[in-house]
Amino acid sequence: KGWKYYEFRRARYRIEQDPNFKDNKRSDSAFVAKVLPDLKAAYTAYVEAGRVKGWFSEGEGVVERWVNLNNIDLSGA
Repeated sequence: KGWKYYEFRRARYRIEQDPNFKDNKRSDSAFVAKVLPDLKAAYTAYVEAGRVKGWFSEGEGVVERWVNLNNIDLSGA
């Protein structure tokens, strides 16, 4: 129990360290490929628990901004 939150936090930490994200630019494809599996795993668990809105807003909405900036649709996870 709780591993999906760990995966979410790992993805969020990586996003926060991405120089492209810091400059409000799209991440390169290799970076997206590294982060996306963690986000998809966490998203699926949080949808089932009904907690997606809180998840996206955590940390001043870092994950939500990154997902939108990179045109990622997690609902097809």
